[in-house]
Amino acid sequence: MEVGTKSYCMICKKIISTCDVHECQIKRQVLTDPILVGIVDRLYNFGLEPVMAIYSVNSVGTASDMYHPSIIIQLSTQIKCRILGELPAGWTYGWKDGEVFSLDFNDWCTYIDISEAMTRINTVIKEFEAYLDTRDVESTRAVILLATG
Repeated sequence: MEVGTKSYCMICKKIISTCDVHECQIKRQVLTDPILVGIVDRLYNFGLEPVMAIYSVNSVGTASDMYHPSIIIQLSTQIKCRILGELPAGWTYGWKDGEVFSLDFNDWCTYIDISEAMTRINTVIKEFEAYLDTRDVESTRAVILLATG
């Protein structure tokens, strides 16, 4: 399935088209699917700046009628701890060389209908946004400062 990724500015909180003249720093832009903007904004507020946030609903193996939802959020800052604590079911930290470089969701279930898979993606996004809303922004920023400074 093709996903519609766009360049999104985390400062002015808008999608940037290729013909827009944009004044914000390019390093504050993230390649994202528009339905993930809520997660991107919340992570940016924590100081965990994503560089990419995409979802996919891939066909499973050779079965073109079986779909497996997943989300990958790659972070610009690598941290040596589980900065957000225990993640919700299905979410994991992506580790590389002892540092967290991404937040990943892989569904445990496959779906026979693309609309069911998309409904699941939307539900997971809303649940993760709600989870992020339970995290303390200032405490998370302080831990990031200590872990990266």
